Amino acid sequence: MEKLIIEFEENGIARCEKEDGSFIDVEACLLPHGAKSGDILHFDGEKYVVATQDTDRKKQDMLSLQARLFGKKK
Repeated sequence: MEKLIIEFEENGIARCEKEDGSFIDVEACLLPHGAKSGDILHFDGEKYVVATQDTDRKKQDMLSLQARLFGKKK
């Protein structure tokens, strides 16, 4: 199963980063309804699914890093 992160969507094309750091363009109509920038997707060769737990974990990690960098306590 391939893991991707949606970087941005423009003109019906979503730019996604692969685990190896390379990028691919995916037609936005192939993505799950409501998928947005920052979401982590799993692709099984047929369909894309938002990996909600992975996305939430990534967001929490980023918030923790921000708090450490800027000296704010959670």
